[in-house]
Amino acid sequence: MPEFFVARWHCHIPIARLFWWDMLLVGTAVNGALTLAGLLAIANRLPDAAAHIAFALLLPYNLFMFIAVVRTSSRRRTPFAPLFQLTGLIWLVTFTLL
Repeated sequence: MPEFFVARWHCHIPIARLFWWDMLLVGTAVNGALTLAGLLAIANRLPDAAAHIAFALLLPYNLFMFIAVVRTSSRRRTPFAPLFQLTGLIWLVTFTLL
């Protein structure tokens, strides 16, 4: 698992894969699963800490994926870099507020 984060931090992953697969598809699925886990913890009257942990785990992952997209798109100097970065920011804000 550490190599997953290291490869993305050091921009070794192609921007298309990082953006479409890692952030939009997998990232959205991770956000959905942890949000559902938090809501189920609330619905089943588990201790508040369970829901807080589920929601709190999302922020570091979301920030990491956004920063990885920004770094990779900046270093690769693709013509779509501003689009990747803006869409990544919208994705980050959306899932941070949810």
